[in-house]
Amino acid sequence: MSNIPDFNEKELLEQAKSGDLSAYNKLVHKHMNQVYATAYRMTRHKEDAEDVMQQTFVAVIKNLHNFRGDSAFSTWISRIAINNTLKLFKKKKRGHHFSPSINDSGESWDSISLENETPPNWNKDPEELLKNEEIRVRIHRSLEHLDTKHRPVFILREIEGLSTKEVAQMLEISESNVKIRLMRARLLIKSFLGEM
Repeated sequence: MSNIPDFNEKELLEQAKSGDLSAYNKLVHKHMNQVYATAYRMTRHKEDAEDVMQQTFVAVIKNLHNFRGDSAFSTWISRIAINNTLKLFKKKKRGHHFSPSINDSGESWDSISLENETPPNWNKDPEELLKNEEIRVRIHRSLEHLDTKHRPVFILREIEGLSTKEVAQMLEISESNVKIRLMRARLLIKSFLGEM
């Protein structure tokens, strides 16, 4: 949580749009932890998350005049952070810095057939699971075992709370691909959660 005192975000947005650097800095301080957390959950890498955070706030200052208030400001910033993270994944993929994660059986996730698989019964809403500190820590640790194809889908759907359609649009894949990747991600994460 930020130590910045509560303030009228709407007023600060108007001030920042008119060029008030102090107002912009207050907005950055209020949202920087959220942006860093989103980027870190997706990248699992401190330096990459810091790069994404920096790129996000540069993009915010450049595009602040485009923010119309149709969604919460925090949602708008999160979308920019997610888009910057996805750009980073594409850039690194072109440079072959990422390799697919391997599951316990040694198969790459792309080779697993889901024909006879059914989604695991989570029993509880994922948001409820994330409220339990121990489970939340285990889920975040298990994210490290998801590759860059499955991790964004899980984070966007289960943690960021976007709809299947929104995830499909952001990742530029079909909604059925979102569902398949989400099922694979849940299966892997459930195996790390064990009996919990």
